[in-house]
Amino acid sequence: MFTWTYFCPWDTPVFLTHLTAPGVNKIFTSANWAEAQDKHQRVAEKAKRVLPRVAK
Repeated sequence: MFTWTYFCPWDTPVFLTHLTAPGVNKIFTSANWAEAQDKHQRVAEKAKRVLPRVAK
């Protein structure tokens, strides 16, 4: 599972949080950095709780 957040200046400036895991590829948007940090933390915590662990 990978989660990362970055600023996207194209079109409407927005912060994007990506979640990539086996069978999951989601993008969440945030209007400002504080909201993006909170969303990143919540997405990562929920993914750790909900998604099954996969051995590499």
